[in-house]
Amino acid sequence: MKLNTEIVDCYLAGNNIEKFKEHWIYKSIGKGEFKGKNIFVKPDLENSEKIKRIYDEIKQCLMQFEPFNRELWDKLFKSWNSILESVEVYLIVGLPEPNDATVIKNPDGNNVVVLDLGCWAKYIGKYDITQLVRNLLTHECGHICIQAEKPIIDMDYESGDYLKKLNSLIFNEGLAHLLSFCEDINSYDWNNVRISEVKAKSLSKLKQAIQEVEKEKQELYIYDAEFGDYYEKFGCMIGMCYFIDIYKSGTIGDLVKDYIDGHKTIISKILDFYI
Repeated sequence: MKLNTEIVDCYLAGNNIEKFKEHWIYKSIGKGEFKGKNIFVKPDLENSEKIKRIYDEIKQCLMQFEPFNRELWDKLFKSWNSILESVEVYLIVGLPEPNDATVIKNPDGNNVVVLDLGCWAKYIGKYDITQLVRNLLTHECGHICIQAEKPIIDMDYESGDYLKKLNSLIFNEGLAHLLSFCEDINSYDWNNVRISEVKAKSLSKLKQAIQEVEKEKQELYIYDAEFGDYYEKFGCMIGMCYFIDIYKSGTIGDLVKDYIDGHKTIISKILDFYI
């Protein structure tokens, strides 16, 4: 991965970064109600010491990136090293919460990873920063690999009809959430009460979503599928739960097969599996 640190370097040097306000990142990264808007916010200089610490740890992790769930990762993305080798990672400040880690397209149409270190300051003293970096990079680099191997998934999300967009979102986010959920998904109790409740609630919301025909309500379902509190994002959650249940009820090979088959029929597969 290639690092671009121009913006955060300017901040850490104590300079005014408002000269970067019109940078394409701040104009392109907005999602949901902020899509198409410039979302630059002036960062708090009081966080500079925390941001410097995070900056150093992220650079170290990027130099020797080790994703969570390496065995599954290697099975899914056989060429992941070559895919990530040319990916540009922007370390910046100036984004509002919760934009700590995002994948967006640069002006050339290439996927890049954007990490806003100002949004990471709150993690100091609460989390192991190295593990957190691995977690978020696993998630975002998972998206990079999926989109590199299946470019149509981006097209369907950006310009497809309602169900194409929903299929794309559930597949892409579900898999990225599973890979990054914890360091080893085999050691987690996927039958616990919380996950069971999340799965049931997300499946119910999905059934409602696919019946909706009004455009405005469809847009709300798309938003709720991807945004909000972690366990409330029904598209991300039902995708994650489906992929882990396929894996746990079979083998890695079964999950890999679903990945190879792609996103176009993921909703149908989920409904067939659970109903």
